[in-house]
Amino acid sequence: MRENLRISLLFAMGLGTLSACGKGEQAGSADTTQAAAAPARSLYDRLGGRAAIVAVVDSFVVIAAADGRINQKFARSDVARVKTMLVDQICAQTGGPCTYTGRSMKEAFEATGR
Repeated sequence: MRENLRISLLFAMGLGTLSACGKGEQAGSADTTQAAAAPARSLYDRLGGRAAIVAVVDSFVVIAAADGRINQKFARSDVARVKTMLVDQICAQTGGPCTYTGRSMKEAFEATGR
């Protein structure tokens, strides 16, 4: 299961990278012409929307909860809230309709007192 999550996350990151690199399109090809005519789909849409993000976050939380190296960091956390915030953050950052209202990663890190 852990390997499946890693593959899913790498796949999601790869989609963004491939999109940014143009997927190896050649100038004048049919793909280039079609891409110019059709509006670009957001990473959010290419990932499968909110349902797909929720599935990945749910899997991630299960794996993190079972991992003794990290699960103590979340011992006093409201797990449902953590899931909601992660989904909103990923959704917003990939071009979806969600609004992330939580702290930035920098603010969250600084709040830990490190």
